[in-house]
Formats: sequence, structure tokens, C-alpha cells
Amino acid sequence: MRLIKPLLLIITLTLLNANVSGQETPANPLETGTVKDQFEYVINKSGKYEDYRVIKNGWVFKLRSNTLDSIKKLDNTIDNLDIKSKNQLSTIDSLQQVLNTTNEKLEEAITKKNALSFLGTNMEKSTYQNTTFTIIILLILVSIGVFFLYKKSNIITLETKNALSDLQNEFEAHRKRALEREKTMARNHLNEINKLRNQ
Repeated sequence: MRLIKPLLLIITLTLLNANVSGQETPANPLETGTVKDQFEYVINKSGKYEDYRVIKNGWVFKLRSNTLDSIKKLDNTIDNLDIKSKNQLSTIDSLQQVLNTTNEKLEEAITKKNALSFLGTNMEKSTYQNTTFTIIILLILVSIGVFFLYKKSNIITLETKNALSDLQNEFEAHRKRALEREKTMARNHLNEINKLRNQ
């Protein structure tokens, strides 16, 4: 039994190798694929022996080489991003200094200016603020009034639509009753005519 397992393994690997060598395979993922594809390729193409995987030495070395190359590229990318981040931080610091200087000049200009120009006239800040707040309050009151008018007209419109719908339903019911009454009268009339003819 111990000789049969290795013998079956050798025969299976030989047949698989002959089968694989007889087919044209697409590009080898170990040469062109991503690291994930390379690992999947090695796992899928490796042989099994009991609970173990049999992997070709060349594949292991190629996979290791490709993985190390990928890590090196990622390290270079990280280094470049660190340099870029440091440059951006220094730019942010210089811009922050310019902003602070500009804010100081702005505060000086605001403190120097006591009056504001409104509608072509110079006003004190308190008068300007009072005028602005009065205009805002008036606009709010007008907006509220328009809102309530709209709401009221919307309610009236909905009530009118509902009343129209009810009236249409009532008219339709009346029309059906009148039609039925007319049909009944026509039948009775026809029956009477037939009675008179038969007599």
C-alpha cells in the first residue's frame, strides 16, 4: 500500500505533465500577472500529495523574486508619497503664514473703517444693521404671508377638486340610473306594443 500511493502520484503527475505539454497555454501568470494571480497560479497548478502541495522550485523562486520586486516598487512609491507629503506640508505652512498676514491686515482695515456705504450714502454700522434687520424681518413676514396664502389657495383647490370628483361620481350614478330607467321603459313600451299587436 505504501508503494502504491507514490506510484500513483508519479503516474498522475506524468499524465498531467503530458496533458499540459500537449496543450498551448496562454501567457504564464508568473511572467505577466499580478502577485495575487501568481499565487493563485502556483496554488492551482501545484500537485497534491496527501495533505501537502508539491510546487516546482523554479516557481517558488520566480514568485519570491516577483514578490520582492513588487515590495520594492511599493517601498519606492511610499517614499515618493512621503516626499510629496512633506512638500505639501511645507507649502501649507507658507500659505498659512500668508493667510495670517492677510488676516492681520484685514482686521486693521476693518477697525479703521467706521462707516459703511449703503445705497450710495455713508451710514454708521448700527444704522446699517438696523436697516438690514428691518428689511430681513419684512421679507420674512412677506414670505410667511405668501406661504399662508398659497396654503389657503391649495386647500381651496383640493376641496374644489374633491367636490368636482364627488359631483362627477354623483352624475355618473344618476346617468346610469336614468339609462336603466330608460331601458326599462323602452322594454315595457315594447312589451305593451307587442301585447296590443297580439290582441
